[in-house]
Amino acid sequence: MNDPKIAPVSTVAMKCKGRQDRFDYLRIIGVILVTAQHVLTLMWKEEDLSEWGLLGTGIIGQSGVAIFCWISGWLAIQDRRRPMAWMLQRLRVLLPAYWIILFVSFVLVTIVKQETVSFSQVLSQFLCIGQWTHPTTLVNEPTWFVNFIVLCYIMVVLLKMSPRIEAAVALALVGAFCLVPLANITAWSLWPWYHFIPFLIGMLMACYFQKPPSLILLGIAMGLFGMSIFQSVFATIAVSTLIASIPLEHLRVARAKWVSDHTYTYFLVHGVFLSGMVTFMPAAPMVATLIAIASACIASVGLQFMLDRIPSLNPNRKLISV
Repeated sequence: MNDPKIAPVSTVAMKCKGRQDRFDYLRIIGVILVTAQHVLTLMWKEEDLSEWGLLGTGIIGQSGVAIFCWISGWLAIQDRRRPMAWMLQRLRVLLPAYWIILFVSFVLVTIVKQETVSFSQVLSQFLCIGQWTHPTTLVNEPTWFVNFIVLCYIMVVLLKMSPRIEAAVALALVGAFCLVPLANITAWSLWPWYHFIPFLIGMLMACYFQKPPSLILLGIAMGLFGMSIFQSVFATIAVSTLIASIPLEHLRVARAKWVSDHTYTYFLVHGVFLSGMVTFMPAAPMVATLIAIASACIASVGLQFMLDRIPSLNPNRKLISV
């Protein structure tokens, strides 16, 4: 008899146990791509980046984001707790670091930039809805991803309530793909909504496979590249899916797990250091960038160390984890 405390998930997904080493490497690749995009954006003017063609549209950084979405979707389907219990655990993992960095960011904006931030914006960003209420004035802009991933978690809770989760995920994925022609017709911006697609692809794959199916993911990536002829956002998803198809678990890189465990805190702090250093050292952007990245790495380790000292927050605080 099924345990009533266990959420209805795929039988194959239930058999998945242990850490997926591939995901450690994918997290590292994802955060490198995001950092590279932010460095390009800070060091080159928008009109200069436009001459780079597709590379100037943000595909590098958004591909990194899509990798995190894919991992998140894959691992979300494997958790056997009740949907709400799972979501509360994920929020307990994500929000403390997010709130700490957000508080520091608001203080810096007020003191250093001497800008006034409305109470409604402070409240909305702390509630993880700032991306939807203040999309053009976000403080610490990279934290938009936390807002989006919380929305994805709500979607996971709803999908896990279905008695046929595989069918529910497949239907949701079809709906996500339908957003593309809808956006083309209405001139509605697809960003960041198209990131639902890699998230749901990860969920659907995890319903049927114990580990990422490289050949199937490669085939999906090729199909997405073909679809990018009609809509460029598919190129972003294709790149992330192609990277996810690489069997990286065969690599043996020292300290990869340790680096992976700090990707979330690095993700939260790197934007603050990059924008700050480039502002204070405009004449030497390359030097400023190197100092900023090194400082962000140190700060992320320090923040993670502090969080690890809090017993209630101790279990596994990676950006995306089981």
